Amino acid sequence: MGIALLFIALVVPLACKAPAEFEIISIDITPPEVTAGKTVTITAQVRNMGDNEGTYIARLIADGDELETKEVTLSSGFSEVVTFTLVMDDIGTYNIAVNGSSEAFTVVPLNIMKGVSIDIPQEDFDAMRAACIDILTTQWGIEKSLEETKAFLGKAEAAGLKVVLDGGFSNAAWGFSDGDWDNLSEGKRPVWQREKVQSWVEALRNHPAVFGWDISNEAGLNFPCGDGAENPEWPDGAITLQQLKQTRADVLEIDPDKPILIRMAPWDLSKPPFQVDNPFDAGIADIVMLNVYSNWTKGNEVQFPSIIQESGAEYIRAIKAYDPDVKIWLGMAAFREPNSFQRPTASDLTRDIRSTLKLPYITGIAFFEWGPVKLANTGEDWYLPETGADLWDVIQYHIRPGPVSFQATTNPAPKVMDIHVSPSEVYLGDHAEITVEVRNNGVTAEWLTIAVSFPQNPNDVSIIEHDLSNAEVYSPGYIGWRDYGTALDYEFIYPLAEGCKSPWPGGESGHLIVRVKPEITGEFKFYVKSVAGRQPDGKCVSWKPLSGARDQQGEFVYERIIRVIPPSGD
Repeated sequence: MGIALLFIALVVPLACKAPAEFEIISIDITPPEVTAGKTVTITAQVRNMGDNEGTYIARLIADGDELETKEVTLSSGFSEVVTFTLVMDDIGTYNIAVNGSSEAFTVVPLNIMKGVSIDIPQEDFDAMRAACIDILTTQWGIEKSLEETKAFLGKAEAAGLKVVLDGGFSNAAWGFSDGDWDNLSEGKRPVWQREKVQSWVEALRNHPAVFGWDISNEAGLNFPCGDGAENPEWPDGAITLQQLKQTRADVLEIDPDKPILIRMAPWDLSKPPFQVDNPFDAGIADIVMLNVYSNWTKGNEVQFPSIIQESGAEYIRAIKAYDPDVKIWLGMAAFREPNSFQRPTASDLTRDIRSTLKLPYITGIAFFEWGPVKLANTGEDWYLPETGADLWDVIQYHIRPGPVSFQATTNPAPKVMDIHVSPSEVYLGDHAEITVEVRNNGVTAEWLTIAVSFPQNPNDVSIIEHDLSNAEVYSPGYIGWRDYGTALDYEFIYPLAEGCKSPWPGGESGHLIVRVKPEITGEFKFYVKSVAGRQPDGKCVSWKPLSGARDQQGEFVYERIIRVIPPSGD
């Protein structure tokens, strides 16, 4: 009996202890907006709310797919930050979850300026970088001297720009000269100039401004034998698939660390793609720049003004079907070329940019071209920042960061930046302060709110600080709206502390600090959200979060916990 009693005395206290119980206190993504191909850092704070030590498996899930797991062992009451890193190549907004707690971040495209002339001044490079252009590509190559090319690269480096250089793009890389445009020898075909190009790559590969190598433009459509020549031999004069494979291998033999780019034109999808006039296969390129010019003209009429939104996704999926790993840059028109390409309007370019941002698998957006360029047939100069000033304004508007970033279409975009509780553990009868910071990542909101609500219905809730237009606590019984501005009446059953700023400009942050006295021990729950509306209709058009638990108004919320312990001495 003594042994049995001793056994009971040992196990009963242990049985009263709760096992390890974990929760995600917070999840943060830095930065919340990142350029395609750059790294984001996801941090999740994990706490053991139980009485015993235990091991927790944190699972990183992106848009429903589990990417990585990490284990953390914690003693009772302790917390630890688990860190993941993630790289996404395609633009868009990604929902990231760590064991049910979620946040989102946005991937924005690389911005590329195509056809940049070799002799532009330093202020042009500075202007492009100030507008957030990332990469330049050229229309010239090994026919230029190394001295001229290094001077160009030096200006780009000084402005913080990268350059995709000729590695097989130019006429000279394929055995043509400028004289061939006027007097092309019968039967002359592209002949790969291996030694000349390799010597060029060797001389320039270590320059810090070199991003990669461009080995083909539309399979040589721009060559003297292409369809723009006086006596064209096209597509018989196209660069072949085998030649492209050899070109890639020869460039990578000298510089194996930089990406290979080719430019491709749209093709007729009613026939099998990638025939002799548009050769492509897996492993040819790391990047495909798809030239989709909505300003192509025939008989003084633009032929395909809606080509990007109508056919862009088809073209891209055809490329990805051959090579799932290739990155896609879409090149659009910001130029004119009499008889062949009509000058786009500012609304045309705006339409093309917005259409591109909706396409799948986009990594970069390229704008063609930056002069000065002497136009064929007319002798007229084209110089994007001057003769195309309205188009340059559109480009800058859509890619500069600031109050209206390029992906913020016509809607405000509330972003809950931080939820801070002080202290995170309180004695019953004491107050806790909840600070919520929100930023508008979109266009100016007609109104934008920060809201904190308490489903366990405490009596003591007050607002102690804010920098908004107004803030108020709404008690149970108040008649308010529900379901994101539907104007459906709803009687509140628990308190809501809400502040509103009207208007709330894009890019600006605001905060709300709420004091609350929990009335039960254990887990005291509260909800946080932000909702925004716009003119002219005032409808709720955006909110944060986008998923998860819902509050009494039927709207998504972040769910957080304050740990409440008995008063000291109890």
